[in-house]
Amino acid sequence: MPKLEIQSSSIIVILDDDVSIHQIWDRRLKQIQYALHGIMIQHFSTEAELQIWCTQEKKAFCLYLLDYELIGQKKSGLDLIEKLNIIQQSILVTSRYEDHAILERCQKLGVKLIPKPMAGFVPMSIAEKKEVLHEQPDLILIDDDTDIHFAWRLSACEVEKKVKLYETAESFFAEAHIYEKHVPVYVDSNLKNGVKGELVSKTIHDQGFANLYLATGYDPSTFGDLPWIKKIVGKAPPWKNN
Repeated sequence: MPKLEIQSSSIIVILDDDVSIHQIWDRRLKQIQYALHGIMIQHFSTEAELQIWCTQEKKAFCLYLLDYELIGQKKSGLDLIEKLNIIQQSILVTSRYEDHAILERCQKLGVKLIPKPMAGFVPMSIAEKKEVLHEQPDLILIDDDTDIHFAWRLSACEVEKKVKLYETAESFFAEAHIYEKHVPVYVDSNLKNGVKGELVSKTIHDQGFANLYLATGYDPSTFGDLPWIKKIVGKAPPWKNN
C-alpha cells in the first residue's frame, strides 16, 4: 500500500474536478491535525486556477495531489505536472490506475501514483522539516478567509512583495520562531471558531513582535484600547493605501 508523508509547514495543493475527493482529503488531513503543524491546503478544480496560483507561489514546500482526467480541460494532470516542472513534488491520484499508458508515463517521468479509491485509506504521516535558513517576508497575514489570501497574494505579486499567509493563529504560532520580530503582522479580528484577533495579537506581542496591525472591516471606534496594536486598518493589502 502506498504511503503519504507530508512535511510540516508545507502546502498541500489538490487539483480535482470531483468535489467529493476534495472532501475526502480535507477529512484525512484533519485527522492528522494538519493545521497544528503549519500545513495549509489549496483546492483547485481547473488547470487554469492551478497555473495562475503556481505563477504566484514558490513551489519549494508544496505537495501536489493531481487528478489525471479533468473534464472539459485540455491538459491532463500528468501534462500539468510536466509543464509546471513539479515532478518531484507531485502524486497522481487517478481512477485510471490500471491504464498501462498512464502507468508507463508515470514511471518514465518518475511521478508517484495513488489509486483514487485509496484516497480515503492511504496511510498519512507528518514529517518535521529540518531547520533551514528562512527568507523573511515583507509582512504576515493571519486571516481565515481564503479569498482575502488570494487577493493579498495576487496584489503582492504585482508589487513584488513577499507575504506569508496563515488561516489560523495555531499555524502561525507553529512557525513564529522563524520570523524576525520586526516583520509586520496583520491579524483579522474575527478568526475561526470565535477566536478574536485582538487577543491573538496580544499573544503575538508578548512573543516580541513589535509591528502589529488589526485588519478588519469594522470601524476602529468599535474596539477599545489596544496598546499593543500600532494601527487598526482595513482588509485591503497595506500598499494599496499608500
